[in-house]
Amino acid sequence: TGVQTCALPILSNPPPSPTRTTSSSTAVNPGPASVASAALLPEDVPLPKRTRTMMLVLPIVGLVLGWALVRVFATPGKADEMAAAAVVSVLGFGTTIIFGAAILGKTDFNSLTTFDLALVVLVLNTALAVVFGGASDLLEKIPGLGPVLTRARLQARASAATRPWIRKWATAGLALFVISPLPGSGVFGGGGVGRVAGLTRFRTFISVCIANAIVCAVYALFADALATWMHRNEMTTL
Repeated sequence: TGVQTCALPILSNPPPSPTRTTSSSTAVNPGPASVASAALLPEDVPLPKRTRTMMLVLPIVGLVLGWALVRVFATPGKADEMAAAAVVSVLGFGTTIIFGAAILGKTDFNSLTTFDLALVVLVLNTALAVVFGGASDLLEKIPGLGPVLTRARLQARASAATRPWIRKWATAGLALFVISPLPGSGVFGGGGVGRVAGLTRFRTFISVCIANAIVCAVYALFADALATWMHRNEMTTL
């Protein structure tokens, strides 16, 4: 009987079961889903509906408001010519419309100078860059093309995470791409390349806008020099 009495306290305190140890270790170490959600960047999360709407609508409203202000404080003719130049630029002529005043002269542009056209392109492309930033993630929802763009963006971001210098060069490379005269190297092309390269919306916007400003300045200076040379040599415009 004494032996049984001594055994009771020992049996009343059993060792912790393996199930409890396993559950506690699981609670401490987060699973893959938690790690993936913690690694999400703002570019991986769809824009809020209100933010997207503002990015798509406000630039267009700003352009219309600018056209109205030019009509009020300048002349209706100048405002209409600026609107026509913007439409021609969007339809495919792009930045080359800056040469319009130098080549076409008074036959098509009675109120706009070369630098007026450069300002039109600068403001227009800045507005379009904002619009593209608000709609860039929608490209990855296109059937067939979307998954390819998503994989490319994630691979580029993984490379930039292990090699920080890649992101810096990607930003500069995007600006050089927009500056270059390559086909599709405008605002939309540059925005798409920035998205695939894993750059943030802000980096892409800044790179595209800086490159666009440089292109407009170079085109304006060259077009103005061309117009001066043509006038000096008494060459008629088209």
